[in-house]
Amino acid sequence: MIKLSKLFLVFWQSYECQLIHFQDITLLTGMTGSGKSTVMDALNMILLGEKNRNIFNKAANENSDRTIESYLFGKLGDDGAEGYHYLRQGNFTSIVAVEFVESDSNKYFTAGLLADCGENL
Repeated sequence: MIKLSKLFLVFWQSYECQLIHFQDITLLTGMTGSGKSTVMDALNMILLGEKNRNIFNKAANENSDRTIESYLFGKLGDDGAEGYHYLRQGNFTSIVAVEFVESDSNKYFTAGLLADCGENL
């Protein structure tokens, strides 16, 4: 059986550098806006290859307009005056990687996304 073992997020929405370990049963809990859907969208993107705006954040908000770019640049809410703010500007590299383990052979493998981002890239 193949099991999800870890998720590594670097510059993915509000996560600067986060390693999440998974067990046989893992529950994601937290306050509204704490990043549960962000984790699910990262997994969904890697496992299903989804990058279309119609799937991001649907677990939390059916009318979501999140895009892969909004996750990479860390798009924050509209302040009503200057528009949206972003956690990241300039050049940076984002990573979303998942590690799996094949339980019978104890072999590990990884799948992921590496995105070089920035205004001048």
